[in-house]
Amino acid sequence: MVLLVMSSGPSKECADAIRRLTGEVVHSVRDLQAAGDELRRVEFEVVAVDQQLWELDSRLADNVSRICGTAALLIANPAIACADRVAREVSVALRRREGELRRAREEVESRLCTELNEAVTGILLSSELALASPTLPAGAATKIRAVYDLAMSIRERLQAKS
Repeated sequence: MVLLVMSSGPSKECADAIRRLTGEVVHSVRDLQAAGDELRRVEFEVVAVDQQLWELDSRLADNVSRICGTAALLIANPAIACADRVAREVSVALRRREGELRRAREEVESRLCTELNEAVTGILLSSELALASPTLPAGAATKIRAVYDLAMSIRERLQAKS
């Protein structure tokens, strides 16, 4: 979903061009105050703001940039760029955002796998040490062996992921 912030002129043409090029739903508002209200209610992938509005009120601009969340912020100048160019810039911002989110997801997954591998290694080592104890009761050994087998199963799944 795209939030288009334009006070006048080509806002309808820009919104139509963005829809045609990206297939995204486009919400249009006329000022930064309304943009802030929309951003508090809905999550957007791209926020495209008319450069004139952006430069008009730095306090509101700062507020919008803070509450954009994971949305890509695009400052466009529709007075210079035609609607199709603004749409292309939005399309590029969407692709860039998708790539950034994919890379972030991969990084988090990698870190989680590393942390889980470390925990599983600790469980396996502790289980092996416990199983090696000559005074371990048979019932406890059975339970520890079950924990060991589960940990090995988790390790195998984690290794298959990486």
